[in-house]
Amino acid sequence: MLGEHLIRDGAARAERLAIDHGGHLSSYGDLRYAAIGMVSQQARLAGRRVGLTATDPVPYIAAVAALDWMGAHTFLIGRRSPAEVESIRSRFVLEAVLGEGEIEAKGRTSGATEIPRPHPGGGKVTLLTSGTTGIPKAATHTWATLGSPVRKDPSLDESRWLCAYPLPLYAGIQVLLQAFLNWAALVVPASFDPKQAAGTLVDSRVTHASGTPTFWRQIIFFGGRDLLRR
Repeated sequence: MLGEHLIRDGAARAERLAIDHGGHLSSYGDLRYAAIGMVSQQARLAGRRVGLTATDPVPYIAAVAALDWMGAHTFLIGRRSPAEVESIRSRFVLEAVLGEGEIEAKGRTSGATEIPRPHPGGGKVTLLTSGTTGIPKAATHTWATLGSPVRKDPSLDESRWLCAYPLPLYAGIQVLLQAFLNWAALVVPASFDPKQAAGTLVDSRVTHASGTPTFWRQIIFFGGRDLLRR
């Protein structure tokens, strides 16, 4: 579902803003190009079990879309220590683990104009808990099931959604899908420092925001009174 949404349907929205990450802007066309590059260059991953450690929005989203297109089973590992990544690789019998560098390189170097057909039904995606209280627990979904709570409305296509959660976590995925399935913009602060996040809310003209109660308390207490008045 996510792969077809971005790769197949994204051509008609190529000029629309997709991501504002700390002021660095990427269009749906940029993401689509990077995803097509990965599909072309990483065909060996079709149908495979693949771990994803990327967390930077552009390579992360390009990768999950490409792997879904190829019918891979993607494990969202996120940012962890090398020892933790190796433990997860062994435990879930992953055939590859991809980080930002590999994905960015594939997107930049591909000149592909034709891509294979999408895998029927797309791929699977497994979310992992943080593991702070022990071995990470796994929950397996499809992008279609993850996207089922999303509200779709043509009035939202000019909206800008602040995501104050790590993208590989369930809450981050819900904000991402809420924005992308409406062809809206996802706004990701360069950091979750309260002043920087508050500045992002203003400078990126956020219309919808999602965050934990702790995040909003920090914005109120430390975001800066003058900034919050704007």
